[in-house]
Amino acid sequence: MQAGIISVVVALVLVASIFSISQSSPVKAESSTVNFVTRFDATKGELPEGLAVFLGRKYVSMAPQVQAYKIDTDGKMSPYGMWPKANPGEAFMVGMTFDSKKNLYAALPSFNEQVKTGVYKVSSATDEATLFATHPDMKFPNDVIFGKKGRMFISDSFDGSIFVVEKDGTVGKWLSSDLLKANSTNCSETRLGFDIGANGLAYYKNNIYVANTLAATILKIPINEDGSAGNPEIFLGPDCSSLVGIDGITVDRDGDIFAAINLQDKIVRISSDKELTVVAEKQGMDFPASIELARHTGKYSLYVTNFGFVNANKGLVPDTGIIRISVNNYQ
Repeated sequence: MQAGIISVVVALVLVASIFSISQSSPVKAESSTVNFVTRFDATKGELPEGLAVFLGRKYVSMAPQVQAYKIDTDGKMSPYGMWPKANPGEAFMVGMTFDSKKNLYAALPSFNEQVKTGVYKVSSATDEATLFATHPDMKFPNDVIFGKKGRMFISDSFDGSIFVVEKDGTVGKWLSSDLLKANSTNCSETRLGFDIGANGLAYYKNNIYVANTLAATILKIPINEDGSAGNPEIFLGPDCSSLVGIDGITVDRDGDIFAAINLQDKIVRISSDKELTVVAEKQGMDFPASIELARHTGKYSLYVTNFGFVNANKGLVPDTGIIRISVNNYQ
């Protein structure tokens, strides 16, 4: 790997998580098929973190490039939008989502004064990204989702907070809690040494679910009738052997949570009654980050970005791309 690429990848440790082992393994496992939808070239900085599946196409955020790409149904990849530029290692593009009007949003943490930290938007009518949401306390926006009534929720991995963007564009701190912060007391052994707390987000039945990477937990936050945050609770964890490194999450129609566990190269399913099952592990995966559930040939499959951080940080060329994982007994 070229020296310039290595320096960019090393800076990407800020997006990574902490790996520890302290608790028992899951009691169940599924046998699922893992296939590549498309592969990328990590030597060109093609390390995909964020993922959005929209109208049959896949969109990824190449974190070190600060650039989104569209992957058509025939596999052709092309840049999508013109995003802010910074020096290598000074800004990254992470979580992504679309709204119902075909506008794409991406979280962009920045350590360059010329590029403001926040969530940027590329509208369906123009290619140039504009700053959609920021806040004086926003430090590392990571994932971004929509709830009801057009409200956007943003996780902040460094601030231990969830921000909300109201339909009128007002940005506020929806919730700050110690449960959203990285908690190294849960999992004592660390590989990378950076504190990543609140990460992946999912919305289900007027609740926000949050993955806390270092704390090895999944949080459940009810939304009150007035739109404010209810009391957060630990839905699952701490579980260092099963959940540390938890990154992107998604929820299906039955309330089951699917989660990418990046440093363990595995995908897990957590049922609504909190039973954890390994869906896929190791084979075909290289630091899985974001995860989406979408139809494929009439059935639902999981789509996951292979971010490839660990192997890249070792000076190896990671197997980056988008993988598809069949979900057993799921129509």
